[in-house]
Amino acid sequence: MIRKAIFAIALLLPPLFPMQPPLYAQTKTVKIGTLHLPPNIDQTLPDYGFVGELMRAVFEPAGYRVEITVGPWARVFEGGKTGFYDAVWPSIMTEERKRWFDFSDVAVESKYVLLTRKDKPVDFRSFSDLTKYTIGVLRGGATGSELDTMTGLKTIEGASFSDNIRMLLAGRIDAMTAEFFTVQYLLNTEFGSEAPRLAYAGKDLSNISLYLMVSKKSAQGKAVIADFNAGLAGVKASGLYARLLEKYRMRP
Repeated sequence: MIRKAIFAIALLLPPLFPMQPPLYAQTKTVKIGTLHLPPNIDQTLPDYGFVGELMRAVFEPAGYRVEITVGPWARVFEGGKTGFYDAVWPSIMTEERKRWFDFSDVAVESKYVLLTRKDKPVDFRSFSDLTKYTIGVLRGGATGSELDTMTGLKTIEGASFSDNIRMLLAGRIDAMTAEFFTVQYLLNTEFGSEAPRLAYAGKDLSNISLYLMVSKKSAQGKAVIADFNAGLAGVKASGLYARLLEKYRMRP
């Protein structure tokens, strides 16, 4: 009887070495749609590269499980508009996009450039000069420049920057628009053997800020954007953000 009484009392006492809970209790999921845009997003890596590391560092301390889906930009954008994705990454802020999305604090600084062929240089001193050429653009994308709203511009849409580089090399377009870090990465890797045939125009299209674009149709959209902004500030203060930019060569 004494043994049974002692055992019963022991069950009521807290354990001497209690089981530790997970570092971050993940009670909700944030669904992020994105596109293959190395080194920013690299779907060949288990964690999707920069975006995976950044999103986990930002969201997991706030209790989120991060779910990232990679697809063509136009499809991802539509998924964000309908609320299928809570957020879309990365995005330039435009007035049209504000109809469907709220925007985070600035997450990454970059620029848009014009890529051309060395054997067929493009005269680009003002945007009006570009009406003489056929320009490859990203389907559903934006450059943050005057080019986005120009009339009389001949464009061909591609599903990715890689597709547009192939069109440029084949002579189907005279030049293409591209986010700098991505096209530089592609020219150093996938198109390394063809890179000597290509060159940047002497003038950049724009300096851009990239944001996390949060769907207005997401039931948790307001919380997602607030938690992202707070988490991003913490990641920057800790020095991790600067290390990630260095790791993925996303500095000018």
